[in-house]
Amino acid sequence: MKYNSKLILYSSIIFTILLIIGLFLYINVKIIGFTEYDIDYVVGDHIGINLDEDSIHFGTGSAGMVLTRDITIGSDVDIDVKVKLSGIDYVTVEETEFLVLASEKRSLELIATIPPNLENGVYSGKLKIIYFKP
Repeated sequence: MKYNSKLILYSSIIFTILLIIGLFLYINVKIIGFTEYDIDYVVGDHIGINLDEDSIHFGTGSAGMVLTRDITIGSDVDIDVKVKLSGIDYVTVEETEFLVLASEKRSLELIATIPPNLENGVYSGKLKIIYFKP
């Protein structure tokens, strides 16, 4: 009987400690989630539009052109948003950190500025959108 009482006591203490740690992490960890998209543009000797939905395509442009794409971010709850680009040169985002209020939709412009001396080819990378608790 004494052994069972100690086991119940120790199990209760461990459970309480794990519960407190879990609550602490839930309250203090701010990342809600993220979405990652493939992103690309093509440099060629013609102009082309790519409306495929498998990734974010700027289409085809010639050296020296500026290509733009708009994306929309929305949420059912208030969120802070951070946008990161990686692996792709000459693409910028107008805003990299902002707040999206519940039921609000936020448009974000992506800009690919193709330098005059860039060789023809496909240039690709990743766009990562990270969602935080405000």
